[in-house]
This record gives sequence, structure tokens and C-alpha cells, in this order.
Amino acid sequence: MFKPKNDAIQIGQQTIKIPCRNGLTFTESQEVVFDIPRTVGFADLSNAYVEVDVDIGVPNADAANATMPILQPDKVTGCQSMINTMRVVSESGRKIEELYPYNVNAQLHYNATGDEGMKNKRSRTEGCANSYQILDNPFCVPNRPVLGANDPQGAAAPGNPEDPLSVLALANDCAKQVTRK
Repeated sequence: MFKPKNDAIQIGQQTIKIPCRNGLTFTESQEVVFDIPRTVGFADLSNAYVEVDVDIGVPNADAANATMPILQPDKVTGCQSMINTMRVVSESGRKIEELYPYNVNAQLHYNATGDEGMKNKRSRTEGCANSYQILDNPFCVPNRPVLGANDPQGAAAPGNPEDPLSVLALANDCAKQVTRK
């Protein structure tokens, strides 16, 4: 019957993607730079996120990666464990804010404030896991089945991917990485 009067002013918002200034592919110890243009106005960076595809392994060495087990980021901080320093700098180069070491601060924060709901959400968005076991990693799936046999070395060659009865020859036969968005 009575409708309360709402004096709140509606403020519009928009979501934008800002590409990285210095490339798209990075390796260890490289710096990633984002330039936020003046036209953005007020940017709510507390609700911002960085969208990346992370491949953990030896760069340009498929033979070496084939023999290694699946690697994963830290189980508590996920891919945030790969960020050492986060810095906000003005156009003139003046430092406005710096978080160093960011990965340690993130670890302390998530250890103090973690609950099951956040762990579930972060397992999909940040690469976190309940443990370091391969079954708890949301970005890995079993690679292929291995069936029991009386003579696994008999007719089949070890490590033959076409033969489900063969034994596992390499570490990456156990599980493989999957891409999830």
C-alpha cells in the first residue's frame, strides 16, 4: 500500500577489459604492466581481476614436460602465489601503492579468512585445491585407464597409449591438465 521513497542515486557502472601493455606471453621473473587510461575515471580495483591462462612446466621443452608429473600452484593462494610484487604507479612514475611480498600477504590473508564456500569458488577461479593430491586439483583429470592384467609386459609394449592394458611408462600418463574457463 505504501511505497518507501528511495532517495538513493543510481550510479551506472561498466565492465571493461584492459590488455597488458608489454606482451601476452610471460616466463618467470618478467614484469606484467597494465595501463589504466584516464577515460576509465574511478576504477574499483578491489573488485578487479586478472584473466590469465597459466601453463606450468618447462618452456619449449615438450620432451621434458612429458616426463614430469603434473605441477600445480600453491593449494591456499593458487595462482596468486606467482605474483611477488603489486605496484600502483602514477603516469609520472610516482609510486602510489606497493604490496611486497604480495604472495606472502595473500597466503596470510587466506589462511586467516578461509571458509569452505570461498575455497570452492577459488578452486575454480584461482587454481586452489584442498590438498596437493592430484584428485583434488580441479584442473587435472585422469589421463587414461590402466586395467589389471596377468602379464602387463606380455603382448603390449609398456606405455603404449593405444593399449589400455599397458603399464604407465611416464609420469604424465597418470593425469593431464585441462583448460577450464
